[in-house]
Amino acid sequence: MRRSGSPISAVEGAPPESRAGLFDYDLVILFEPDWSDPLVSPEWLRAFARDRGGGLLFAGLPRERPPDDVAAILPFIFDADLPSSFRDVRVRLTEEGESAPATRVAADRFVNVDVWKALPPVRTFASSPWSARSDASVLVEGLGSEGDTVPIVAGVRVGAGNVMAILADGIWRWKMAGSGAVDVYDRFVTNAARWLTARGELERVVVTPDKDVYQAGEDIGFSAQVYRSDYRLATDALVRVSVASGEAAAPVATIDLEFAGDYYRGSVGHLPPGPYVLRATASLGGEDVGAASGEFIVERFSLEDSETRRRSALLRRIADETGGGYYTPETLDGFPEDVPMAWTERTTKREFELWNSPWLLLGFVGLMAAEWALRRKQGLP
Repeated sequence: MRRSGSPISAVEGAPPESRAGLFDYDLVILFEPDWSDPLVSPEWLRAFARDRGGGLLFAGLPRERPPDDVAAILPFIFDADLPSSFRDVRVRLTEEGESAPATRVAADRFVNVDVWKALPPVRTFASSPWSARSDASVLVEGLGSEGDTVPIVAGVRVGAGNVMAILADGIWRWKMAGSGAVDVYDRFVTNAARWLTARGELERVVVTPDKDVYQAGEDIGFSAQVYRSDYRLATDALVRVSVASGEAAAPVATIDLEFAGDYYRGSVGHLPPGPYVLRATASLGGEDVGAASGEFIVERFSLEDSETRRRSALLRRIADETGGGYYTPETLDGFPEDVPMAWTERTTKREFELWNSPWLLLGFVGLMAAEWALRRKQGLP
Protein backbone atom coordinates (compact mmCIF):
# COMPACT_ATOMS: atom_id res chain seq x y z
CA MET A 1 0.00 0.00 0.00
CA ARG A 2 1.09 3.55 -0.60
CA ARG A 3 0.59 5.87 2.33
CA SER A 4 -1.15 9.06 1.33
CA GLY A 5 1.24 11.97 0.82
CA SER A 6 4.44 10.03 1.51
CA PRO A 7 6.58 7.43 -0.24
CA ILE A 8 6.92 3.93 1.09
CA SER A 9 9.37 3.91 3.96
CA ALA A 10 12.38 1.61 4.14
CA VAL A 11 10.80 -0.22 7.07
CA GLU A 12 7.79 -1.18 4.97
CA GLY A 13 10.02 -2.37 2.17
CA ALA A 14 9.65 -1.73 -1.53
CA PRO A 15 7.59 -3.36 -4.28
CA PRO A 16 9.24 -5.84 -6.68
CA GLU A 17 11.22 -4.16 -9.43
CA SER A 18 10.81 -6.94 -11.98
CA ARG A 19 8.31 -9.54 -13.08
CA ALA A 20 10.63 -12.29 -11.81
CA GLY A 21 10.85 -10.55 -8.45
CA LEU A 22 7.04 -10.45 -8.22
CA PHE A 23 6.84 -14.15 -9.09
CA ASP A 24 8.89 -14.97 -5.98
CA TYR A 25 5.79 -14.22 -3.87
CA ASP A 26 2.71 -16.39 -3.25
CA LEU A 27 0.26 -13.66 -2.23
CA VAL A 28 0.04 -9.98 -3.17
CA ILE A 29 -2.33 -7.55 -1.43
CA LEU A 30 -3.06 -4.15 -2.95
CA PHE A 31 -4.82 -1.64 -0.74
CA GLU A 32 -6.50 1.22 -2.62
CA PRO A 33 -3.97 1.08 -5.49
CA ASP A 34 -3.26 4.25 -7.45
CA TRP A 35 -3.52 3.13 -11.07
CA SER A 36 -2.16 6.44 -12.38
CA ASP A 37 1.15 5.56 -10.68
CA PRO A 38 0.98 1.84 -9.81
CA LEU A 39 3.50 0.29 -7.44
CA VAL A 40 3.50 -2.87 -9.57
CA SER A 41 2.91 -3.13 -13.31
CA PRO A 42 -0.71 -4.16 -14.09
CA GLU A 43 0.65 -6.47 -16.76
CA TRP A 44 2.81 -8.23 -14.16
CA LEU A 45 -0.20 -8.61 -11.85
CA ARG A 46 -2.21 -10.27 -14.59
CA ALA A 47 0.62 -12.70 -15.36
CA PHE A 48 1.17 -13.28 -11.62
CA ALA A 49 -2.36 -14.64 -11.27
CA ARG A 50 -2.86 -16.34 -14.64
CA ASP A 51 0.59 -17.83 -15.23
CA ARG A 52 2.39 -17.91 -11.88
CA GLY A 53 -0.70 -19.17 -10.02
CA GLY A 54 -0.31 -16.54 -7.31
CA GLY A 55 -3.04 -15.08 -5.12
CA LEU A 56 -4.18 -11.47 -5.53
CA LEU A 57 -6.27 -9.54 -3.01
CA PHE A 58 -7.63 -6.08 -3.82
CA ALA A 59 -8.91 -4.25 -0.75
CA GLY A 60 -10.55 -0.86 -0.27
CA LEU A 61 -12.66 1.37 -2.45
CA PRO A 62 -11.09 2.12 -5.83
CA ARG A 63 -10.24 5.75 -6.57
CA GLU A 64 -10.40 5.21 -10.32
CA ARG A 65 -11.30 2.49 -12.78
CA PRO A 66 -8.59 -0.19 -13.05
CA PRO A 67 -6.52 -0.61 -16.24
CA ASP A 68 -7.48 -3.32 -18.71
CA ASP A 69 -4.87 -5.83 -17.48
CA VAL A 70 -6.27 -5.63 -13.94
CA ALA A 71 -9.92 -5.42 -15.00
CA ALA A 72 -9.45 -8.71 -16.88
CA ILE A 73 -8.71 -10.62 -13.66
CA LEU A 74 -11.01 -8.89 -11.16
CA PRO A 75 -14.15 -10.71 -9.98
CA PHE A 76 -16.09 -7.46 -10.59
CA ILE A 77 -16.91 -5.70 -13.86
CA PHE A 78 -16.89 -1.90 -13.75
CA ASP A 79 -19.85 -0.92 -15.92
CA ALA A 80 -20.27 2.70 -14.80
CA ASP A 81 -18.22 5.70 -13.70
CA LEU A 82 -17.25 5.90 -10.05
CA PRO A 83 -19.75 7.99 -8.05
CA SER A 84 -18.62 10.88 -5.90
CA SER A 85 -20.96 10.14 -2.99
CA PHE A 86 -20.82 7.36 -0.43
CA ARG A 87 -23.03 5.48 2.04
CA ASP A 88 -22.74 2.96 4.86
CA VAL A 89 -24.15 -0.52 4.35
CA ARG A 90 -24.49 -3.47 6.65
CA VAL A 91 -23.02 -6.76 5.46
CA ARG A 92 -24.44 -10.24 5.19
CA LEU A 93 -23.35 -13.50 3.68
CA THR A 94 -24.76 -14.62 0.37
CA GLU A 95 -26.02 -18.18 -0.01
CA GLU A 96 -22.68 -19.12 -1.53
CA GLY A 97 -20.82 -17.23 1.19
CA GLU A 98 -22.55 -19.27 3.91
CA SER A 99 -20.70 -22.41 2.78
CA ALA A 100 -17.51 -20.86 1.44
CA PRO A 101 -14.30 -21.66 3.41
CA ALA A 102 -13.07 -18.05 3.17
CA THR A 103 -16.05 -16.61 5.07
CA ARG A 104 -16.51 -19.43 7.59
CA VAL A 105 -15.47 -17.77 10.86
CA ALA A 106 -17.63 -19.98 13.12
CA ALA A 107 -17.95 -23.75 12.96
CA ASP A 108 -21.75 -23.76 13.05
CA ARG A 109 -23.27 -22.49 9.81
CA PHE A 110 -26.16 -20.68 11.45
CA VAL A 111 -23.91 -19.07 14.06
CA ASN A 112 -21.61 -18.00 11.25
CA VAL A 113 -24.47 -16.23 9.48
CA ASP A 114 -25.48 -14.38 12.65
CA VAL A 115 -21.88 -13.32 13.34
CA TRP A 116 -21.62 -11.64 9.94
CA LYS A 117 -24.99 -9.93 10.36
CA ALA A 118 -23.86 -8.41 13.66
CA LEU A 119 -20.74 -6.75 12.18
CA PRO A 120 -20.43 -2.95 11.98
CA PRO A 121 -21.30 -1.39 8.62
CA VAL A 122 -18.75 -0.61 5.92
CA ARG A 123 -18.50 2.33 3.53
CA THR A 124 -19.17 2.03 -0.19
CA PHE A 125 -20.42 4.13 -3.06
CA ALA A 126 -23.95 5.54 -3.00
CA SER A 127 -24.67 3.62 -6.18
CA SER A 128 -22.74 0.55 -7.27
CA PRO A 129 -20.56 1.10 -10.36
CA TRP A 130 -19.73 -2.60 -10.66
CA SER A 131 -21.36 -6.01 -10.96
CA ALA A 132 -20.00 -9.49 -10.38
CA ARG A 133 -18.55 -11.54 -13.21
CA SER A 134 -20.58 -14.53 -14.30
CA ASP A 135 -17.85 -16.94 -13.16
CA ALA A 136 -17.18 -15.13 -9.87
CA SER A 137 -18.44 -16.14 -6.43
CA VAL A 138 -20.02 -13.29 -4.44
CA LEU A 139 -19.48 -14.13 -0.77
CA VAL A 140 -20.53 -10.95 1.06
CA GLU A 141 -22.99 -8.29 0.01
CA GLY A 142 -23.94 -4.93 1.44
CA LEU A 143 -27.54 -4.22 2.37
CA GLY A 144 -28.68 -0.62 1.82
CA SER A 145 -31.27 1.23 3.86
CA GLU A 146 -33.81 0.80 1.07
CA GLY A 147 -33.30 -2.94 0.83
CA ASP A 148 -31.01 -2.83 -2.20
CA THR A 149 -27.83 -4.88 -2.23
CA VAL A 150 -24.32 -4.34 -3.56
CA PRO A 151 -21.61 -7.01 -3.88
CA ILE A 152 -18.79 -6.36 -1.41
CA VAL A 153 -16.55 -9.46 -1.36
CA ALA A 154 -16.11 -11.73 -4.36
CA GLY A 155 -13.54 -14.24 -5.60
CA VAL A 156 -12.75 -15.82 -8.93
CA ARG A 157 -10.38 -18.41 -10.35
CA VAL A 158 -8.17 -16.82 -13.03
CA GLY A 159 -5.92 -19.17 -14.97
CA ALA A 160 -3.71 -20.91 -12.42
CA GLY A 161 -4.37 -18.40 -9.61
CA ASN A 162 -7.12 -16.97 -7.41
CA VAL A 163 -8.23 -13.35 -7.13
CA MET A 164 -10.40 -11.76 -4.44
CA ALA A 165 -11.68 -8.20 -4.13
CA ILE A 166 -13.08 -6.45 -1.03
CA LEU A 167 -14.63 -3.27 -2.42
CA ALA A 168 -15.41 -1.36 0.76
CA ASP A 169 -13.81 0.93 3.32
CA GLY A 170 -13.85 0.33 7.06
CA ILE A 171 -13.43 -3.42 7.32
CA TRP A 172 -10.98 -2.65 10.13
CA ARG A 173 -14.09 -2.11 12.27
CA TRP A 174 -14.65 -5.86 12.18
CA LYS A 175 -11.54 -6.18 14.35
CA MET A 176 -13.34 -4.20 17.05
CA ALA A 177 -16.48 -6.31 17.02
CA GLY A 178 -17.53 -9.92 16.89
CA SER A 179 -19.60 -12.51 18.64
CA GLY A 180 -17.97 -13.47 21.90
CA ALA A 181 -14.53 -14.92 21.28
CA VAL A 182 -14.88 -14.91 17.46
CA ASP A 183 -12.29 -12.62 15.87
CA VAL A 184 -14.05 -12.16 12.53
CA TYR A 185 -11.35 -9.99 11.00
CA ASP A 186 -8.44 -12.34 11.76
CA ARG A 187 -10.30 -15.49 10.76
CA PHE A 188 -11.60 -13.96 7.56
CA VAL A 189 -8.15 -12.71 6.55
CA THR A 190 -6.55 -16.07 7.39
CA ASN A 191 -9.17 -18.04 5.48
CA ALA A 192 -8.92 -15.70 2.51
CA ALA A 193 -5.12 -16.07 2.43
CA ARG A 194 -5.43 -19.86 2.47
CA TRP A 195 -7.92 -19.82 -0.39
CA LEU A 196 -5.87 -17.35 -2.44
CA THR A 197 -2.65 -19.32 -2.12
CA ALA A 198 -4.23 -22.74 -2.66
CA ARG A 199 -3.34 -24.67 -5.80
CA GLY A 200 -6.67 -26.05 -6.90
CA GLU A 201 -8.87 -27.46 -4.16
CA LEU A 202 -7.60 -27.26 -0.61
CA GLU A 203 -6.82 -30.61 0.94
CA ARG A 204 -8.28 -31.07 4.40
CA VAL A 205 -5.93 -33.90 5.31
CA VAL A 206 -2.16 -33.60 4.90
CA VAL A 207 0.32 -36.31 5.90
CA THR A 208 4.09 -36.50 5.49
CA PRO A 209 6.81 -38.87 6.71
CA ASP A 210 9.45 -37.25 8.90
CA LYS A 211 12.08 -38.27 6.32
CA ASP A 212 11.99 -39.29 2.68
CA VAL A 213 14.72 -41.88 3.20
CA TYR A 214 15.20 -43.96 6.35
CA GLN A 215 18.05 -46.29 7.26
CA ALA A 216 17.23 -49.87 8.20
CA GLY A 217 16.66 -50.05 11.94
CA GLU A 218 15.20 -46.54 12.29
CA ASP A 219 11.68 -45.93 13.61
CA ILE A 220 9.39 -44.49 10.93
CA GLY A 221 7.68 -41.26 12.08
CA PHE A 222 4.73 -39.39 10.55
CA SER A 223 3.11 -35.97 10.89
CA ALA A 224 -0.41 -35.05 9.81
CA GLN A 225 -2.74 -32.07 9.90
CA VAL A 226 -6.52 -32.05 9.60
CA TYR A 227 -8.65 -29.03 8.74
CA ARG A 228 -12.32 -28.40 9.40
CA SER A 229 -14.73 -27.29 6.69
CA ASP A 230 -13.82 -23.67 7.42
CA TYR A 231 -10.12 -24.63 7.14
CA ARG A 232 -9.35 -24.11 10.78
CA LEU A 233 -7.01 -26.69 12.28
CA ALA A 234 -8.90 -29.60 13.85
CA THR A 235 -7.49 -30.81 17.15
CA ASP A 236 -9.97 -33.62 17.93
CA ALA A 237 -9.87 -35.72 14.77
CA LEU A 238 -9.25 -39.45 14.56
CA VAL A 239 -6.27 -39.90 12.25
CA ARG A 240 -5.19 -43.37 11.16
CA VAL A 241 -2.12 -44.15 9.07
CA SER A 242 -1.43 -47.42 7.27
CA VAL A 243 1.88 -48.39 5.66
CA ALA A 244 2.21 -50.80 2.75
CA SER A 245 4.97 -51.88 0.38
CA GLY A 246 2.86 -50.84 -2.63
CA GLU A 247 -0.45 -49.33 -3.69
CA ALA A 248 -2.21 -52.69 -3.93
CA ALA A 249 -0.29 -54.43 -1.14
CA ALA A 250 -1.76 -55.24 2.26
CA PRO A 251 -0.72 -52.88 5.09
CA VAL A 252 2.32 -53.96 7.05
CA ALA A 253 1.54 -51.52 9.89
CA THR A 254 -1.42 -49.40 11.00
CA ILE A 255 -1.33 -46.77 13.77
CA ASP A 256 -3.52 -44.00 15.20
CA LEU A 257 -1.78 -40.63 15.43
CA GLU A 258 -2.03 -38.45 18.55
CA PHE A 259 -2.39 -34.67 18.48
CA ALA A 260 0.66 -32.78 19.75
CA GLY A 261 1.05 -29.05 19.15
CA ASP A 262 -0.19 -28.28 15.65
CA TYR A 263 0.33 -31.80 14.32
CA TYR A 264 -0.87 -35.35 14.76
CA ARG A 265 2.21 -37.48 15.44
CA GLY A 266 3.02 -41.16 15.49
CA SER A 267 5.62 -43.74 14.53
CA VAL A 268 6.01 -47.41 13.70
CA GLY A 269 8.95 -49.66 14.37
CA HIS A 270 11.69 -50.36 11.88
CA LEU A 271 10.75 -51.88 8.53
CA PRO A 272 12.71 -54.04 6.07
CA PRO A 273 14.53 -52.18 3.29
CA GLY A 274 12.44 -51.15 0.30
CA PRO A 275 9.94 -48.52 -0.96
CA TYR A 276 6.75 -47.88 1.02
CA VAL A 277 3.43 -46.07 0.59
CA LEU A 278 1.58 -44.49 3.49
CA ARG A 279 -2.08 -43.52 3.55
CA ALA A 280 -3.81 -41.40 6.19
CA THR A 281 -7.56 -41.17 6.78
CA ALA A 282 -9.26 -38.73 9.15
CA SER A 283 -12.71 -38.37 10.67
CA LEU A 284 -14.40 -35.77 12.86
CA GLY A 285 -17.30 -36.84 15.04
CA GLY A 286 -17.69 -40.02 13.00
CA GLU A 287 -17.79 -38.14 9.69
CA ASP A 288 -15.06 -38.79 7.14
CA VAL A 289 -12.93 -35.72 6.44
CA GLY A 290 -10.68 -37.04 3.73
CA ALA A 291 -7.51 -38.96 2.99
CA ALA A 292 -3.94 -38.25 1.99
CA SER A 293 -0.97 -40.32 0.92
CA GLY A 294 2.81 -40.17 0.76
CA GLU A 295 5.91 -42.23 0.04
CA PHE A 296 9.23 -43.04 1.70
CA ILE A 297 12.13 -45.47 1.30
CA VAL A 298 13.99 -47.63 3.80
CA GLU A 299 17.61 -48.25 2.80
CA ARG A 300 19.98 -50.92 4.01
CA PHE A 301 22.02 -49.82 7.00
CA SER A 302 25.65 -48.87 6.38
CA LEU A 303 27.87 -48.27 9.41
CA GLU A 304 30.37 -46.42 7.23
CA ASP A 305 27.72 -44.08 5.83
CA SER A 306 25.90 -43.57 9.12
CA GLU A 307 28.33 -40.86 10.21
CA THR A 308 30.29 -39.12 7.44
CA ARG A 309 31.42 -35.99 9.24
CA ARG A 310 34.93 -35.70 10.66
CA ARG A 311 35.01 -36.74 14.30
CA SER A 312 37.96 -34.70 15.55
CA ALA A 313 37.64 -35.63 19.24
CA LEU A 314 37.77 -39.35 18.47
CA LEU A 315 40.75 -38.95 16.12
CA ARG A 316 42.71 -36.95 18.71
CA ARG A 317 42.02 -39.61 21.33
CA ILE A 318 43.26 -42.37 19.03
CA ALA A 319 46.40 -40.35 18.26
CA ASP A 320 47.11 -39.74 21.97
CA GLU A 321 46.64 -43.36 22.98
CA THR A 322 48.78 -44.75 20.15
CA GLY A 323 51.57 -42.14 20.33
CA GLY A 324 50.65 -40.71 16.96
CA GLY A 325 49.45 -37.33 15.82
CA TYR A 326 46.27 -35.70 14.53
CA TYR A 327 46.57 -33.30 11.60
CA THR A 328 44.12 -31.21 9.61
CA PRO A 329 44.71 -29.36 6.33
CA GLU A 330 45.52 -26.29 8.43
CA THR A 331 48.21 -28.04 10.57
CA LEU A 332 49.65 -30.40 7.94
CA ASP A 333 52.74 -28.18 7.42
CA GLY A 334 54.10 -29.28 10.80
CA PHE A 335 53.88 -32.98 9.96
CA PRO A 336 57.51 -33.48 8.65
CA GLU A 337 59.07 -31.91 11.77
CA ASP A 338 56.96 -34.08 14.08
CA VAL A 339 57.96 -37.38 12.45
CA PRO A 340 61.04 -38.99 14.17
CA MET A 341 63.93 -39.35 11.65
CA ALA A 342 66.77 -41.06 13.70
CA TRP A 343 69.45 -43.02 11.73
CA THR A 344 69.44 -46.80 12.07
CA GLU A 345 71.81 -49.57 10.82
CA ARG A 346 70.86 -52.90 9.36
CA THR A 347 73.23 -55.81 8.52
CA THR A 348 72.37 -58.65 6.20
CA LYS A 349 74.34 -61.90 5.68
CA ARG A 350 74.29 -64.42 2.85
CA GLU A 351 76.26 -67.67 2.52
CA PHE A 352 76.98 -69.70 -0.59
CA GLU A 353 79.52 -72.49 -1.59
CA LEU A 354 82.27 -71.29 -3.92
CA TRP A 355 83.46 -74.77 -4.83
CA ASN A 356 80.09 -75.86 -6.02
CA SER A 357 79.52 -72.91 -8.40
CA PRO A 358 79.88 -73.65 -12.17
CA TRP A 359 80.46 -69.98 -12.92
CA LEU A 360 83.40 -69.76 -10.55
CA LEU A 361 84.88 -72.94 -12.08
CA LEU A 362 84.66 -71.50 -15.55
CA GLY A 363 86.27 -68.26 -14.33
CA PHE A 364 89.14 -70.14 -12.72
CA VAL A 365 89.78 -72.22 -15.84
CA GLY A 366 89.70 -69.06 -17.95
CA LEU A 367 92.27 -67.32 -15.77
CA MET A 368 94.64 -70.35 -15.87
CA ALA A 369 94.39 -70.50 -19.66
CA ALA A 370 95.15 -66.78 -19.98
CA GLU A 371 98.21 -67.13 -17.69
CA TRP A 372 99.54 -70.09 -19.76
CA ALA A 373 99.10 -68.16 -23.01
CA LEU A 374 101.03 -65.13 -21.67
CA ARG A 375 103.92 -67.33 -20.49
CA ARG A 376 104.24 -69.04 -23.91
CA LYS A 377 104.21 -65.67 -25.64
CA GLN A 378 107.13 -64.48 -23.47
CA GLY A 379 109.09 -67.65 -24.08
CA LEU A 380 108.85 -68.74 -20.53
CA PRO A 381 108.57 -72.39 -19.59
